[in-house]
Parts: sequence; C-alpha cells; structure tokens
Amino acid sequence: MKEGDSIVTAGWRTNGLTSVYPKGIPIGEVTSVGQSDTDFFQQVQIDPYVDFGALDAVLVLVPKSRNPSQ
Repeated sequence: MKEGDSIVTAGWRTNGLTSVYPKGIPIGEVTSVGQSDTDFFQQVQIDPYVDFGALDAVLVLVPKSRNPSQ
C-alpha cells in the first residue's frame, strides 16, 4: 500500500457466507503509510471520498436474509 492508492471494499463469499459490504465501493485515497519497528501492521491514513459533514441522506445496506446463520 502506498500514498495515492484508492481504497475500495473487497467483498467476499465463501462457503455460503458473504461480507457485509459488496465488492468495489469506493472508500478513499491513501494519504500516508507508516510502520514502527515493533509493529506487525502498517498505519494507514485515508482521505475519504465523501465529506461526512455535507451528507443529507445515506443508504443503509442490509443483508437479504436477517437470519444470522445464513
């Protein structure tokens, strides 16, 4: 991962289970990437594509089935 990379939702399906969000929803752009010598994970800052303060309406995605076992 590097500065300027676009971040989108991955989406996945395995053994009948699916991710919460569908594949390909744009999230934002990577503005910085760092990692300390003792961390296994990178610290990534993202500039979201949406201005959350300017939202008038949102769309809530819900699964087709509300049964948690599906």
